[in-house]
Amino acid sequence: MGAYKPRTNNEWGFLGAIAGQTVCATVLDVVVLWKYFGWVTPLVYQVPRSYSIPVNCGLLLLAVIYQAILTLDSLRTRNNVQMYNICICNILLLVLTIMSYEQTSQVITGLSTARAMGTTPLVNLSIDLWANVSPVLLSSCVVTGIVSIALFFYGYKLHKEFAWAIYRHVSGSRQMRQKFLAYKVLIVMVKMELYLFIAFLVLYGLVDVHFEVPEFPLTVCLLLAELLQFGLGPYFMKTENVSGALVVIVLRVAQIAYLISRIVLLCGHGPRANTPMKNEMMLYACSSLAFNAIICVNSVLCTLNFGHGLKPLLAGETKDARESYQFHNLGYEPVHQFPKSPRFDLE
Repeated sequence: MGAYKPRTNNEWGFLGAIAGQTVCATVLDVVVLWKYFGWVTPLVYQVPRSYSIPVNCGLLLLAVIYQAILTLDSLRTRNNVQMYNICICNILLLVLTIMSYEQTSQVITGLSTARAMGTTPLVNLSIDLWANVSPVLLSSCVVTGIVSIALFFYGYKLHKEFAWAIYRHVSGSRQMRQKFLAYKVLIVMVKMELYLFIAFLVLYGLVDVHFEVPEFPLTVCLLLAELLQFGLGPYFMKTENVSGALVVIVLRVAQIAYLISRIVLLCGHGPRANTPMKNEMMLYACSSLAFNAIICVNSVLCTLNFGHGLKPLLAGETKDARESYQFHNLGYEPVHQFPKSPRFDLE
C-alpha cells in the first residue's frame, strides 16, 4: 500500500484542518504542561487533584493524534461513515476542551490553597499559573471550534465525491450492500470507542480510584481486555468465527454493564462521586456506553449475516472481491472498464 496523497481540493481541506488542529493542540498542550510542571512541587502528587491537568492534557493530545490517524485512513479508503464520525467526535473534542478550561481553573485554585503537613505549600505561590495558561487554553477552544466548522463544511463536500462502486459480480444487491454497510459501521464504531473507553479508564483510575487496591489493578485489566477486543473482534467478524463473535458480544455486554455501574457510582453520594473531573468522566463514560450499544447491535447483525456471501469480499479471496467495494470519485471511471451500469450510493 503506497503513501496516501489527497486527490481533490476538498480532501486537502479536510486533511489540512485536522493537521492544523493536531499541530496547534500539541503545541498548546505542551505549553500548559511545561508551565504546570514548573509551578508544582514534588509534594503535590500526594493529592489526587494534581493529576487532573497532566492527565487531561495527555488525553487531549492522544485524541488529536488518534483522530489524525483515523482521518488519513478514512480519506485513503474514502470511508463516508468514518468521516462523519470524525466530524461528530471533533464536536465532542470541543466540549472536552471547554470543560478543560473550566477544570484547570478549579484545579489551580484548589492546589494554591492546599498545604502539606499544615504549612508547606504544594505549589510555587510566586507564580500566577492561571494568568499564564488561561490564554493558551482559550486559544485551544477557539482552534477546535473553527476546525469543527471546517470539518463539517469539507465533509459535506466530500460526501458528494465519495460513492460505493458496486460491480456486476455482486449484482449491486440491496441485501449485500446492507450486510457490508453493517460490517463497515461496526469497524468504525470499534475504532472510535477504543479511545473513549481508554480515556475513561485512565481518568477514572488515576484521578478517582488513585491507585487504590483492588480497584486500580482491575481497571488496568479492563484496559488490556479492551485492547484484546479491539484486535480480535473485527477479526472474528471478518472470518465469520461464530464462537469468537459470541465471546466478543458477551464481553461487550459486560463492558456496558461496567460502564452503567460506574455512571451510577459517579452520580451517587459515595466517595467515588466526590472527585475532580467528574463531568469529564461522565462524558467519556456515556459516550463509550452509546458506542458500545451500537457495536453490540451491529455485532449481532454481522453474526446473523455469517454464511451469506460476505466472507469472500471481506477476506479479499479474489481480486474482484477486493475491488468491488472500494470508494471511487463519482467523476472517475474504475480501472476495469465494464459496460456502464447504474451506480448506487449507500448514503
